[in-house]
Amino acid sequence: MHSSNFSLRGIPQPVMKLLKAKAADGGISLNVFILNLIEQATGYSEKAKKVVHHDLDSLAGTWLAEEYTEFNKSIKNLETIDEELWQ
Repeated sequence: MHSSNFSLRGIPQPVMKLLKAKAADGGISLNVFILNLIEQATGYSEKAKKVVHHDLDSLAGTWLAEEYTEFNKSIKNLETIDEELWQ
């Protein structure tokens, strides 16, 4: 992504102090904090461009309790550690 730079002049000292404090509270640089503010104010976000798929949503949470129990029994042996392999 191509980015641009600009200088912002005339920021009142109390506002600059608050911006720096909020950036520090968030553990991010002042530049990143201000970029986040601009993105929020304009509704733009690189994260919003991420494609989210919902084609398997109908399958989520569809197991019956007995199916869940049966599945857990069938994979129980996979939880066993073969000590000889780790020596």
